[in-house]
Amino acid sequence: MQCLSDQCLGLGARHKRVPVDLEIERPEPPVPREIGQRFPAFPSHDEILKARQQIGFKGTGGFGEKTGEGASEAFGQQKLSLAFWGCELVGKAMGRPLQRRFDRRPGSQSAFAKITVWQGFSHDAQRVGEMKVYQSLLELIGQTPILEVEGFDLGGSRLFLKLELMNPGGSIKDRIGVGLIAAAEARGEIRPPGLLVEATAGNTGIALALAALRKGYVLLLIVPDKMSGEKIAQLRAMGAEIRVTRSDVSRGHPEHYQDLAERIARERGGYYINQFANPDNPRVHEQKTGPEIWEQMDGELDAIVLGAGTTGTLTGVGRYLKRQKPKIEVILADPVGSVLAGYLKTGQLAEKGRWLVEGIGEDHIPPISDLTLVDRAYTIPDHESFAAIRQLLKNTGLLAGTSTGTLLAAALRYARDASTPKRILTLACDTGTRYLSKAFNPDWLYEQGLTPRRNFGDLRDCVSHHYAHGEVASVSPADSLEIAYRRMRQGEYSQLPVLDGGRLVGLLTEVDIMMALNDPARGSQSPARDSLNRVAPELDSQASMGTLIGLLATESAVAIRHEQAFYGLATRTDVITHFRRAGETAGGLP
Repeated sequence: MQCLSDQCLGLGARHKRVPVDLEIERPEPPVPREIGQRFPAFPSHDEILKARQQIGFKGTGGFGEKTGEGASEAFGQQKLSLAFWGCELVGKAMGRPLQRRFDRRPGSQSAFAKITVWQGFSHDAQRVGEMKVYQSLLELIGQTPILEVEGFDLGGSRLFLKLELMNPGGSIKDRIGVGLIAAAEARGEIRPPGLLVEATAGNTGIALALAALRKGYVLLLIVPDKMSGEKIAQLRAMGAEIRVTRSDVSRGHPEHYQDLAERIARERGGYYINQFANPDNPRVHEQKTGPEIWEQMDGELDAIVLGAGTTGTLTGVGRYLKRQKPKIEVILADPVGSVLAGYLKTGQLAEKGRWLVEGIGEDHIPPISDLTLVDRAYTIPDHESFAAIRQLLKNTGLLAGTSTGTLLAAALRYARDASTPKRILTLACDTGTRYLSKAFNPDWLYEQGLTPRRNFGDLRDCVSHHYAHGEVASVSPADSLEIAYRRMRQGEYSQLPVLDGGRLVGLLTEVDIMMALNDPARGSQSPARDSLNRVAPELDSQASMGTLIGLLATESAVAIRHEQAFYGLATRTDVITHFRRAGETAGGLP
C-alpha cells in the first residue's frame, strides 16, 4: 500500500500545508455496514482504484499508511490535510463531492483530526484547530446539528432529527426572535428603550428576551395558562414582564392571548411584534433554516415533518425546499384539537378542541401561512406525543419538548405508511428541560389521563401514590418537624403520613407544624410524634365514595387502608382527578 504524498498527488510546492500536530491513527476497520450507514455517498474500493488511475495516482495500495522509514516529521504533520485533500479528489473523480460533516458557523475553522482512509472509507473525523471566540450568544443561533435517530420502527426508512434545542435559547424560536427585531429596527419601527409586546407559548418569548433585553428594550409577554412553569420562571428571571391569560378561549375573545397582547400594545403605546401575522417570520426560515437543512442533508431528502403554530417554520422552510426539489413532501404534524389538519382535509374550520402539547396547533389559520405547501397531514393525540418523547429519551438520551413528540409521532406514521424507504427529517423543536414538571412527571401524566393505571373499582382508585410501590413520602414518629417540612416542600404536599414500621400512627399537616413552631416548648427540632394531636382520618378501601367525600369536606387528606395495611392517602385533588379521568373515558368532562 502506498501513501499519499506531494509527489503522488502532484502537488509540489503549490500545496499550502496546514500545521496540524496530530498523527493519523489506523484503527481496526469497523463493520462495513456501519461505515456505509455513516458515509453512504463515499465511493467504494473499486471506484477508488478507478479514480486513482483517472487522476494519475501511482501504486496499487490504498490511503492512510504511514510515511515509512526516514520520512520527515514535517511531512508526517501534513498527513491530515493531504489525506482529506486526496479524498476530495477521489470524490470529484467519481462525480460526487465528499460529504463533510463539521461546524460551519461563521468564522469557524475546519481542520480534521484522526482521518484514516482505507478501502474507500473515512473512519473518524474530529474538528481541531482554533475555535472562534464569540462575542454574543446571538452569534450562536442556527447551524444546529442533525442526528440520525435509531431504535424506532421505520419500515426501512431513515429518520433524521435537526437539533433546534441546541440553539442558545433552547428552541427553534431563537431564529425569529433575533430576525423579527432586526427587521423592525431596519424599517425604523422600533428603537431602545421602547416597549415590545408579544403573545407567545413561551419559546418565542425566551428568544425575544435574548435579543430585546440585551438591546435595552422593555419586553411584555402574554402567555396562555397551560404553559409550563419552567418557561414562565425563565422569562421572569430574564427580566420580562409576564401576563398569564386563559387558554380555553378562541381567537376573537378579549382574553385570548393574541387579542390581549394586541390590546395592551395599543393601550401602552408598545410595538406588537405579532409573530402570527408578521411576514418576517417565514422569511427568516426561508432565508436561513431552509438553506441550512438543504446543505446539511446534501439535498438527499424525501420528506420533512413540521408542526405549525404561527406556521412560520412550515411556510418558510417548505417554500425553500420545494424550490430546490419539488418532489419533497411537506408533512404537517398537528395535535388533536387543532383546526389546521382538519382544514387541509375538508376546507372547513372545525371548532377548537383541547390539547396539552405546547407551541404547535391553532384555533385559526394564521395570516402568514401557506398551507398549499403541505402534501399530507397527521393528527396526533396527546398520549402519542408524550409517549414519543419519552421513548426518544430512552433510545437516544435526548430530552426534547412536547411538540417534538408530535412531530416524531407523525414522522413514524409517515415512515410506516411509505411504500418505499424514505429519507425523512423532522425537528427537535425545543429542550425538554422546560417540561420536567409535565411531560416527564408521572403524577402530572396520570392526572391528565396520559398514562394508564389499573382500576380497582373501590377507593384505591382515588389514591395516586401507593405506599407499597415506594411512592409515598412519609416520616417516622422520631423524625423532626424540620425534616417533615422539607419533605412537604420537596413534594409540594400539605400533609405527610407518620408511619412506624409501615403502620399508620398519624397524619402531620402544615397546621400542626405551624402550631408547633409557635410553641416555645417545641420548635422545629421536636419529634413529629409530639405534634400528632388527633387520630388520622382513615377508611377501608371498600368504603363508599360518598363517605370519602364527606370526610374530605373537612379534612385535607384521608388514609386508605386495604386488607388491614396502609395503602396511601386520598386527597381532594386525587378525587377530582379520578372523576376527570372517568369523565374523559365516558366522553364527559373535558
